[in-house]
Amino acid sequence: MAHERKPNTAALFKEEDKQNPKGPDYTGMGLIEGKELRLAAWINEAQTSGKKYLSITFEEPRQKEAPAKKATEEDDVPF
Repeated sequence: MAHERKPNTAALFKEEDKQNPKGPDYTGMGLIEGKELRLAAWINEAQTSGKKYLSITFEEPRQKEAPAKKATEEDDVPF
């Protein structure tokens, strides 16, 4: 059974195999004002107080790239 998102909620999950040091520490999805958005969060530290906080971005979900189609003889353009 698929998980149904409640309005104006989100879930973030820790990036266990983070490859880029500038990449987000957490990623997830949320349903904000009826629109599904991708969330990314970074753990930061305030320069003045030293307190840790999360910096969060919201963006359109990324489209999965379709696998490259192999060329066939039918795809060849006759000259």
